[in-house]
Amino acid sequence: MPKTRSLGSSWLPFALLLFAGCNRQDADKLEQIGHVIVSKVKSLDSDGWQAATTRLNQLTLQSRVSARLRWDKALEKSQIEVQAHEACVELKGIVLNLEQRQRAVHLAETTSGVEKVIDQLVTSGR
Repeated sequence: MPKTRSLGSSWLPFALLLFAGCNRQDADKLEQIGHVIVSKVKSLDSDGWQAATTRLNQLTLQSRVSARLRWDKALEKSQIEVQAHEACVELKGIVLNLEQRQRAVHLAETTSGVEKVIDQLVTSGR
């Protein structure tokens, strides 16, 4: 059975800071919202957590690869779209030449967390 975190009183200091400076109606409303959030978090099963974690990891991996491609000067004027599926990254788009294509694939392959790169890049031949 997967481990679950107890929400216990770990939110109490945050709640106290949040309630500081609020009137009673504000505090009551925030308390209601807090209870709804806690109940929804507690109702998530392990599959829900797993799906959310997997999606977050994919977005993080996709963002890391995209950032490396975007900031690399050798890839200026290229149009590369990155899609992540688990540890696999797919590169689509247009690059100016073979060197840019090889550079993009190399950067993707050497990004932490990437196990496989699918190269769907097209060379414009300019």
